[in-house]
Amino acid sequence: MTTYATIDRHSGYVWWMGQAANALEAAERSTLETGGDQCLYTTCTQDDAAASYDVHEVDEATSRLVDEIGGQYAPAIAAVEACPYVATVRKLHDGEGEAE
Repeated sequence: MTTYATIDRHSGYVWWMGQAANALEAAERSTLETGGDQCLYTTCTQDDAAASYDVHEVDEATSRLVDEIGGQYAPAIAAVEACPYVATVRKLHDGEGEAE
């Protein structure tokens, strides 16, 4: 498993960080583990108005920093954004098809 962080596209904050198999699972866990309802995600372009999260693969040092200071602070956000960008995702709505 890989450590991912999601950045909420609406607030700009690091919303979640944890282990997942891929970016879509990271988004699903991000929602579930922060009190949201279960849903599926699909990848989308960064300019998609419906985008929910930017997903980054984070290293151990970045993970420690976010744990120490929290995801609402500029140094944590910048550290995550400096890590490899993996995908931008949005919720997959009923009837839309399969997740990518």
